[in-house]
Amino acid sequence: MISQLKGPDSENQYQNLQFHKRGGIGEIYIANDGVKSQKVAIKLIPVSDPDDYNLLKTESSIATSIFHENVIETYYTDETSEGGVTYIYFVMELIEEGNLRNFLTSNPDSIPLCQAIDMMIQICKGLEEAHKKIIHRDLKPENILGNTTLQICDFGLAKLIDSRTRSRTFKGSGTLPYMAPECWTFDHNSPAMDIYSLGIIFFEILTKKLPFDGTNENELKDQHLFQQLPDLNTFRSDVPIKLVELISKMTNKRASDRYGTVTEVLRILESLEIDNKSEDQSLKELALLAAQKTSHKKQADLEQQKKAEELEEKRKLIEFSKDEVIKHFISRIKLINENLENDKIRYAKNNGLLVRFHDKELNVMFFPSSDIDQFNQTQIERGRQFQLERHGMILSQPEPTNIHKDNVKLTGKASVATGGYYSPGYGFNLVLRGMNEQDIYGEWWIASFTDSALTPGQVYEFYPLDIPEFYKEYEIGRTRAMHVRNMEFKKLEVSDIDKLIRKLLE
Repeated sequence: MISQLKGPDSENQYQNLQFHKRGGIGEIYIANDGVKSQKVAIKLIPVSDPDDYNLLKTESSIATSIFHENVIETYYTDETSEGGVTYIYFVMELIEEGNLRNFLTSNPDSIPLCQAIDMMIQICKGLEEAHKKIIHRDLKPENILGNTTLQICDFGLAKLIDSRTRSRTFKGSGTLPYMAPECWTFDHNSPAMDIYSLGIIFFEILTKKLPFDGTNENELKDQHLFQQLPDLNTFRSDVPIKLVELISKMTNKRASDRYGTVTEVLRILESLEIDNKSEDQSLKELALLAAQKTSHKKQADLEQQKKAEELEEKRKLIEFSKDEVIKHFISRIKLINENLENDKIRYAKNNGLLVRFHDKELNVMFFPSSDIDQFNQTQIERGRQFQLERHGMILSQPEPTNIHKDNVKLTGKASVATGGYYSPGYGFNLVLRGMNEQDIYGEWWIASFTDSALTPGQVYEFYPLDIPEFYKEYEIGRTRAMHVRNMEFKKLEVSDIDKLIRKLLE
């Protein structure tokens, strides 16, 4: 039993260690500082692996170099041995007010919006300072101390920026309800990990609820990888759009589509502190991070189950992607409706989205994803048949389709009827593309068609096509060949959605 420890001023400066609680790693003790006559908190972490030892020594030196009112002060770090076990210890400021978890559970009422924003700002300021040197990797209410002045503590799971999560130390890479998607898929460490966890904490501060509440690790993993964050406004109506959008972007699945730094988050929160009713009229794209399979089935009798799991995962990704693009449309409609006092734009979700205003309709629909594989296979078979008929043999494998080269995962169309029943209407085709083979989520692009000068009675407004005609025209359009139709292909932007809504309202 360790009863005293060395300090910077004395060999037995820290005396009368009393067990306080068990932390994520190690144990927390309360001790007396015999030199400065004050109580301190001491974290004792047993280490046996040389890599763990070297990492903790590095982190201990970093911890003592961070000075900020919103980061717990680490006075001293060193190591000791007891019973053949080596311990690294951190001597820290003792905060007796409890932690953010205690505060949230002990207050039955909703936290006033101004107070909630102030708490978020304090946490961001502390993390902004820490990120100059280290990533926390285990942010959660238990690791945010105090209730008036908040201070971040427990950098025990932290690792140096840009180090690899796959080689992570100890038994975990965070606490499950707060872990970013890339923690589940063993991706690179970056400040984006902490920004994601921070977004989950902000959601919890505002709602007193976790956005993802799976009952086991698999359910939580599934939710963090595939489910959208619940709509904050369904829990409380006083949260401004700008704050909803902030938290939404902080918790994007794809790390690169979150904020690049905590400073960006802080600046937005500070503007909300000045005028917490201001609303950000620009919508941020929801972007998602790729997740990969982490388990491989070895027994032959489990192969069928593996295929079923892969099909289910694809289905979830497709549904997630549909929901993503529909959310863009609905967000814009909601913003418009907030400014309308009389007739409002109506909408209904089904397998797509139907939007109505007076006698006009805007439709967002999706084509079956199975048609993509069928089209690719049909084109390959046609290429082989052509070679057989022309040469009597297959000289080379047919060139992959542009649909295949572009990693197209799902297609659809968004249009507003502008003419008769057979009019294609104004709009564009939707194309979900994977940016590379590892991108399991993909990004939304649009393909818009106009008639070229080769077509009598040309249609100059952009219009979409149905399948199978769309796939044929896509192949030609991507080669930019002279044709009766022109195709414009680009990433989906908010302005494209606004043009469709404008057609609906005209």
